[in-house]
Amino acid sequence: FNGNETISFRREKLDEQTVNGAGCTFASAIAANLVLDYPLTDAVARSKAFVYDCILNGVMMKDQTGSVWSKGKGV
Repeated sequence: FNGNETISFRREKLDEQTVNGAGCTFASAIAANLVLDYPLTDAVARSKAFVYDCILNGVMMKDQTGSVWSKGKGV
């Protein structure tokens, strides 16, 4: 909510186990995009797309937990 309107950032939910670290990655990506001088709504949208890709490319660990993976791509 920006004082005038509510903005939603929706995307189809992924049925993946590779979500460990998604929240921290999302917050860090938003911060990075803000430092890169993107407006807040653009920073959130870009970060959401980035984390979505990180979940899709996630890796499974030996203990059967799954973590996001950026493949070295930037935000």
